[in-house]
Amino acid sequence: HFGETSAAANGNPDSDELTNLQEYEKGTDPNEPEMPVHVDVANDSGVEDGSELHPFNTIQEAIDAALEGDTVIVHDGVYAGDGNRDIAFRGKALTLISHNGPAACVIDCQGSAGDPHRGFFFATGDSNTVIVHGFTITNGYAFGDSPDGGGILCVSDASPTITGNVLTGCYAQSDGGGIALRDDTSPIITDNIVSNNTAENNGGGVFCGENASATITGNTLQENAADVSGGGLACES
Repeated sequence: HFGETSAAANGNPDSDELTNLQEYEKGTDPNEPEMPVHVDVANDSGVEDGSELHPFNTIQEAIDAALEGDTVIVHDGVYAGDGNRDIAFRGKALTLISHNGPAACVIDCQGSAGDPHRGFFFATGDSNTVIVHGFTITNGYAFGDSPDGGGILCVSDASPTITGNVLTGCYAQSDGGGIALRDDTSPIITDNIVSNNTAENNGGGVFCGENASATITGNTLQENAADVSGGGLACES
């Protein structure tokens, strides 16, 4: 869509609330307006239709209502509680993007041993066209029947694109305090900050299981801890 011409990253020639950079990352035409689905935790009016005037107030509601190929824009705020954790796309190709980046848009999982929760769960049908961009994911807690992936868990053949996020302060009873990849997953994990996460076994920051085949580039892994191996990153072979 961009060809060989240059365009300002923050430009918005089609006035559709997505900047040129966001359109480039999504692969859409910057000159054709796209009507995104909106989420704003501050909407307590009781009226929700996904428009900018009447946004949904939980992320899962917006994903469930969105159509294949839509963009879901999440406005600034701290998103917690049901509908804002254990978020699942269920095979729907969507771009989920924060309005102003991870510093302004936080998914607080509020997980604990007695009430475990993570940020995102990806499974069969979630391809690379499932995109999560620009969130802080914190206080995830993987425990009990699902002990891997405190912040994000990918299983089966899930292959989402996880880019430009911050995962911090998450815990896994087993593997992958920040992110765990199990089974035949092949996600794209780029330009994230993964810090201060903990795993009781392997991969305090990121864990790649035996059959996982991930593309992991440009990430910052710091101050993560694991009791067995790979404080930052652990990969089974």
